[in-house]
Amino acid sequence: MMISKTTVNKMAPYVYSQLDNQKQEIRVLTLLPGSFEDPIRLVISHEVFDQADYGREQSSIDLSQYRVGLPPNWDVLATLEGRIVYNFADPQTGHEHSSWTHPDPGLKMGGSENPNIHFKEDKVIYEALSYTWGHGKNLQTAYVYSSFAEAQGNTVSSATMELRDNLACALKHLRYLDKKRRLWVDALCINQSDDIEREFQVSRMDRVYISAVRVIVWLGPGSESTQLAVSTLSHLGRQIEVSRWGSMPSPSCAEPSWYHTGSVLPYNDQAWRAIYEFINVSWFERLWVIQEIQLANSNSVVLCGAHEISWRLLRRSLLCLSMKRAIIPENIMQCILKSLSLTLPSREQTLQTSLYQSRFALCSKPVDKIYGILGISPPRFVRQLVPDYRAYYGEAYKTAFLEHAKIVCRFELFGWCSLSQPVMKMPTWVPNFSKVCAPCPLQNRGICYASGFSRCHYSYKPGKVLNVLGLRIATVAAVSQSAIESFTDLFNIFNFIQVEENKNNRYGTGQPLLDAIASTLSCCFLSERFPSMGTSVLSLEELKNAIMTHPGSVIKDKVVEQKLKSLMLHVEGRRLFTTKEGLMGLCQDCALPGK
Repeated sequence: MMISKTTVNKMAPYVYSQLDNQKQEIRVLTLLPGSFEDPIRLVISHEVFDQADYGREQSSIDLSQYRVGLPPNWDVLATLEGRIVYNFADPQTGHEHSSWTHPDPGLKMGGSENPNIHFKEDKVIYEALSYTWGHGKNLQTAYVYSSFAEAQGNTVSSATMELRDNLACALKHLRYLDKKRRLWVDALCINQSDDIEREFQVSRMDRVYISAVRVIVWLGPGSESTQLAVSTLSHLGRQIEVSRWGSMPSPSCAEPSWYHTGSVLPYNDQAWRAIYEFINVSWFERLWVIQEIQLANSNSVVLCGAHEISWRLLRRSLLCLSMKRAIIPENIMQCILKSLSLTLPSREQTLQTSLYQSRFALCSKPVDKIYGILGISPPRFVRQLVPDYRAYYGEAYKTAFLEHAKIVCRFELFGWCSLSQPVMKMPTWVPNFSKVCAPCPLQNRGICYASGFSRCHYSYKPGKVLNVLGLRIATVAAVSQSAIESFTDLFNIFNFIQVEENKNNRYGTGQPLLDAIASTLSCCFLSERFPSMGTSVLSLEELKNAIMTHPGSVIKDKVVEQKLKSLMLHVEGRRLFTTKEGLMGLCQDCALPGK
């Protein structure tokens, strides 16, 4: 269909009609059929959005029933897509293999190879687009029809919209030749010039993406190497399964060793360059897309030009690469590390975790550092924070801090406070979420508590002063000379407190001293504290035996070795300290005796 420039000049810009918030209306875009070269033609309609019964996958699974009758060295895990998989870890070799069915054939308790996604029959059907807006230099005209009847009559549309180049390119690739396609696109389905509507729609963004039949990620038009990147990453993703607690070989894999952190992948320079070009695009760096893809179901796909890869395969492949830091080209690893906020599980995480994982993500408005992750934030927090784009962003930061402290009764978000980069016009205790601050004494991989998580006591009245109650517990007597950087440090640090001479003594709490030291050195990251993680983390007895049996030597039990690697992520960079009162804990480099 050809439309002359003269006709275009006579058309009025599209004017949004107001959504009925009482009916929970949303706009849905219908992309009319056409070839790639044809003008973009749209119909925008209002749909009643049933927020109470949208389709979703089960995000939390009780694994206790699946653990019944498991033989030694077997465990059962839920993958990131919600599938149940049984995994065996050989204690002699450290090798693993997995199965979708219970290892005891007499127990008919199979796993679930494919997750179920349920939708109401009368729900609003659409696909949600996740993309980056890009710059607004090159605009393309889209033609908006008031009804399907008007469009089918091939008459000139009643209005036009100006689309940014990246969105126009995406719609041309998504358009079918012979049938309509229903989409939800934020730039078109939300009136971006209406702050009140935008605030309301932002607060329900999670439901929009959860309710979509699938999310379509648009990376851009791609390049000559896109096909090689897609085929390489798809094959890698089929070799592994990933749970919240680590990776394992897929039951149907052809390369059972590729999941392992030390396994070298047989890729040549051409393949590595293709992967780099594929992931070195702006979508992997933007903040808003984090919740969009984290809320997507397992049917979701990633498009780059004419090439497609399922999100579940791309996610697995990127997580696999992220665990091979020692053997992956540096430029690729830097891109992968930036994408961890997209690939690591964020749903049902704490606000502190979501903020930390998204700290490098980019957004155009500072306030979106909070609003852009509401969809994956704890519901109790979200209910207390109403988006307001008309207010100063510092007020949103202060509200976020106070509401979070009220809910969790801890000052976890103090780690984002910075005297060198404060929020202008705000008290210094208001975190500056818009800056990636260097770790301060309160922060190193999150807040470092000496032992446990104590409730904070404070009071606040509108103004600048936050009154906090502190309690002097003890005085630091000594700090270990070096920080924990390796397994050997975990073993050798026992000499710091002379375990051999005091292993029969009791700690101040009444527990055996050895138990207290092991618990302290592990930050209580043990199976007794986190039973939902099953056998994927060390138990107290396993940790004690490893320390007492292998002081600095090679660990023979490869499964224990893997668990120790996970433990190191929590304690690396910290030091052990003791107090004059006989207590102990972990601290930062800045801790000094006598303080």
